[in-house]
Amino acid sequence: MTQNKSLIILVIILLTGIFLRFYLSPINNKGDVYVHQDWAKILYQQGIRGSYFFQNWTYSPPTQPPLMMLGFWTSHYLFVHRYVLAKIHNIIHFPPADFLIWLDTNGEFIALKIWSFLADIIAGIFIYYFIKKITKKNSISLIAASLYYLNPIILFETALWGQNDTLGMLFSTLAILLVNFTSLLPFTPVIFLIGLMTKPTVLILIPIFVFLYFYQLLHQNPKKRLIYLGISLFSCLILTIISFYPFVSKSTVIPDTYTIITQRIAPNSKGVIRASNSALNFYSLFFQIDHTPGNTLFLKISLTAWGYLFYFVLNLFSIFLFLISKIKSKHFPLLSIIYIISQGSFLFMTGMLERYFFPAFMASILLLVLNFKNYGFLFILQNILWFINLYYSFFLRDSGPLRTAFSSNNFLLVRLFSLMSIFTYILIVRRLTIDILRKPSKSLYTNNL
Repeated sequence: MTQNKSLIILVIILLTGIFLRFYLSPINNKGDVYVHQDWAKILYQQGIRGSYFFQNWTYSPPTQPPLMMLGFWTSHYLFVHRYVLAKIHNIIHFPPADFLIWLDTNGEFIALKIWSFLADIIAGIFIYYFIKKITKKNSISLIAASLYYLNPIILFETALWGQNDTLGMLFSTLAILLVNFTSLLPFTPVIFLIGLMTKPTVLILIPIFVFLYFYQLLHQNPKKRLIYLGISLFSCLILTIISFYPFVSKSTVIPDTYTIITQRIAPNSKGVIRASNSALNFYSLFFQIDHTPGNTLFLKISLTAWGYLFYFVLNLFSIFLFLISKIKSKHFPLLSIIYIISQGSFLFMTGMLERYFFPAFMASILLLVLNFKNYGFLFILQNILWFINLYYSFFLRDSGPLRTAFSSNNFLLVRLFSLMSIFTYILIVRRLTIDILRKPSKSLYTNNL
């Protein structure tokens, strides 16, 4: 397949994905998207300054970091000024009038979801070029982009549900992969911080990212080490100030920023800690889903503490794999530890929501394509289980038959799918570990990694 033909097909894939997202977005809007709508309206109508401390929120005070809240304000701004499209239509007769009429009815929700749509497009393009660089094959690159961009999980998450988890996932994955490039190393912390400032679910990857960053930094000469660290700290500081500045008092930027993080974002986003918050994971095997508190004791230690212990072990294991990897280039080990930590945290930490597997999603698609023979079936099964979890949680309150099916026989289906998720994870981690520790082989495309 020629390069030009490949790019034409990629554009078709991207346009198809945009159409599907626009088509699905007005369907069955409920739940969180109405919270986002409320935030966007009030931010736009009453102003951003001091908005984290407004008292007149319809559903809840803001729980999202400032970059995401700025995105919501921009979404409402775009919807209010949609008449600009009508002016353009009057001049060049594009966009079509039917589309403008449809947008007038559905545009508010489209605008709220547009940020995750953009993240999906960027991720799809990145995956295409990333796989192309490794495999040198246009066809495999297009398949990889399609497996991500047209994946039912992504379409369900961004278009139907209207969540923004793909934003955090995109930037955290990019940051971890880019630590492998010396020239880009100073900018990886700010890339990771962008992900954190849009979706805090990527917090679980901070310890491994910090380790990887300083591991690479210490391999530079002392002068470069100091320059790179200075660039990283300065860029992160600037991003933090720029992000929080519109929301705080001009005279008290630092204390107001601290107050927003500690008194608004952190406690509100955490919610009630249960063993499992709609997640089909380890705790759903033994305890009632959405019911058992995280402070329930097992062997005189709370379930939450057990979860943190397992998370600590996951990070140590991932660092060990990275350090003893026999693969020259670190892309495959980096993708592996993103999956191991993210999905392991989803399965074995308390307080997990059904969407908190997302930091692992992009890495899983790349691993699937890099070695379909070893991982194809397992990652396809993993995708099915993730989709079941999303579908179950989203429609649980609406569907009597669905609720009955999952809760009958002492939540038999919940426990069955949870058990399948754990076994799938164990098998994938086992194979990843074997591949990381063995000598490079062509089946992993390691000659091009």
